[in-house]
Amino acid sequence: MAQTSDHIKPCNIGSSEAHNRRTTEYLKHIGKEKFYIRTDLTPQNSSWVSSLMEGKDLTTYYNEIAQMVKEKTGRAMQTKERTVTNKKTGKTKVVSGSSPLRESVVVCKPDTTVDQLRRYCDRCHERWGITALQVFIHQDEGHYGIPEDKSTWKPNCHAHIVWDWMNHETGKSYKLGREDTSLMQDMVAECLGMERGTRKEETSKAHLERTDFIIAKQKREVEEAVNKKKHLDHENQVREKIGKELDDEIVRKQDKANRENGNAILSGAARLLGKGKYADMEKENTALKERLAGMAHKMKAIGQEYRSQLEQTSERQASLEAVIKRQRSEITHLHKMIEEKDKQIAKLDRLAYPQRYRLSSGAELTRIFVPNYRNPSLHIWTKVGDALFDDTKYDIPYDTAQRHFRGELTDEEFVNAVFEPQEQVSETQAQLLGTAFMLASGGSAQAHVGTGGGGSQSDMPWGEKKKPTPRR
Repeated sequence: MAQTSDHIKPCNIGSSEAHNRRTTEYLKHIGKEKFYIRTDLTPQNSSWVSSLMEGKDLTTYYNEIAQMVKEKTGRAMQTKERTVTNKKTGKTKVVSGSSPLRESVVVCKPDTTVDQLRRYCDRCHERWGITALQVFIHQDEGHYGIPEDKSTWKPNCHAHIVWDWMNHETGKSYKLGREDTSLMQDMVAECLGMERGTRKEETSKAHLERTDFIIAKQKREVEEAVNKKKHLDHENQVREKIGKELDDEIVRKQDKANRENGNAILSGAARLLGKGKYADMEKENTALKERLAGMAHKMKAIGQEYRSQLEQTSERQASLEAVIKRQRSEITHLHKMIEEKDKQIAKLDRLAYPQRYRLSSGAELTRIFVPNYRNPSLHIWTKVGDALFDDTKYDIPYDTAQRHFRGELTDEEFVNAVFEPQEQVSETQAQLLGTAFMLASGGSAQAHVGTGGGGSQSDMPWGEKKKPTPRR
């Protein structure tokens, strides 16, 4: 029975729907050297979309979740991994970010239906509260044993399930432990009528990403072909040994017959009469020769089949090894070139335009996040000393977001264009920055002549009360 499994990870809302729906733009930029999609099989794909997604894409739904979390909890949704410091003990710990939308990749059979997958989704919802939003069955993915040779096509039937992992009553995500995810593997196997995959604890192996999985599968097929060749070699050695033993047995029988019958005349007389030990020997020899002839005929047929398989195996092996080697070499080379060029460009740009890498507030920008550049919102994280702060703005200018997407604006310029200086920091950070400004200017501010006395205020915005960021 075929095995199944459900591999769950955070949903990449920027590419999930394009991949699952096989959009024209996605197919145009697909990496053919890494994996294959046969567009002639795409019409065999099937899908289901929840009524919760009516008139929406994943980005819109994601933004609605972010707004819901803000309303329910009073703070922005933490989507990135972050380090938190305990002020009393000074100890730090890493807190994983929230993944409100997650995506399953379920191994299927060619005859798996959407209804079977929906039954699995319903059982998960009843058990843990997670809600399926989309289901896509893909029958058009796989790989070739020999590139472009359709006779060597190996299908990879699977389904994608996009989940809403949030509790809309509390604004918090559902928490599933190892036992829960293990139970999910049992459920999907039962609903699809397939065998449960080997437990991770038994294999001690982690899930592979799709491209790595295909390469590993190709390598495994090469190893199987090599093992098959070794098996055929062993069988031929056994057959050759049997043939040699039969030849030796015939020679021994003939020698024994000659010794027992004495001479050719007696032997001839014995043959004519059909009596005596020589006649028995002749019958045995005839039977042995017939057996040897049959064995030789079989060995010849097996040898021809073996040579044919060996030639095919060698061609496949050489082809697959070349593809794997070329892929790995190209990937490694491209990664190195891209990393080196990025470093050089970033270094030169900072030297030439240092003002492009400063926040107008004076704080340090540690991270930004834009979920969707088509309907942009901006989430920022800043730091002053040990004081941390984060904030989000929705409905930010589309043109500004697109300039950042194209690389025309640095992260700091992007933030300065969207957030006022006083919106980039918390009150604690503002006080720290105000103190630093006073120390840098030589102490507390002095009264200006002709102003009627009183201390002057800093040109920095910290003398003003922070205005609330408008929310939709």
